[in-house]
Amino acid sequence: MKVLRDQRNQLKLSLSDDETLTCKVLDVVDDGFLIDDIRPRTALATLRKRPKFSLSGRGDGTYVFIETAQIIDEGQASELPYFRVGLPTQLLCQQRRRAPRFRLPLRVSAKGARITLFRDAAMHGRLIDISAGGCRAAFEPPHLGDPLRLEEEIASCTIFLPPSLEISSEAVLRHFHTRKDGVLVCGIELTRMHVADRRRLEIFIQSLSRSTPAA
Repeated sequence: MKVLRDQRNQLKLSLSDDETLTCKVLDVVDDGFLIDDIRPRTALATLRKRPKFSLSGRGDGTYVFIETAQIIDEGQASELPYFRVGLPTQLLCQQRRRAPRFRLPLRVSAKGARITLFRDAAMHGRLIDISAGGCRAAFEPPHLGDPLRLEEEIASCTIFLPPSLEISSEAVLRHFHTRKDGVLVCGIELTRMHVADRRRLEIFIQSLSRSTPAA
C-alpha cells in the first residue's frame, strides 16, 4: 500500500449495490490505510455509513486488488476529509516501479533545504532529492554520534523545504555511502508522519512534478 501512497494512483472503490467511486491512498497506518480524494464528492455521505467494498487500481507499474474492505474511522486534515480502511484479510499487489524522485530545484535547495535526523547526536544534512516516500540527503564531515546502521529506525526526523514547509516523520535508513570528499550520502524512507504533514508533502511533490523532471 505504500507504493500506492507514494505514486498517488487513482483507485476504484466498488460498493455492494454496484455503485463505483474513485479514491487515492493518503497514508499507511498500523491498523490499515487512509483514503482521500473521494470522487464524486457526493459519495462522502455513503462512506460515512462505513460500508463494505472492494478496491482495485492500476498505474505506473502497480496493480492492487482487495476483495473485501471496510471503513473503520474518518477524520479531517487541512480542512479536507479522509477515511481509515481496516487491514484486509487478503490483498493482491503486483509492483514493478518505484515512486518517482525529484531533484530539488535551485529556488528551494539554494535557500537551505535540509533534514535533521534525531539520533544520539542530531545529524544535519542537505536534501538532494525527494519523493512522496523518502529522500536522499548529504551530510558534511565530521560525522558525529554512533556509526550508521543499514535499516536503522530513526524515531524522529525533520525536513525543511523553503520558504516555509516543515514536516516531521519517523524514518528508516535504507542505504548510505561515503564519497571521496568525505560527504555521507543517505537514502531515507519516511515511514510514518502526521496526516497533515503527509498531505503537505504530497502537495509539494505535486508542484515539483509539474515543473521538475524525475531524477
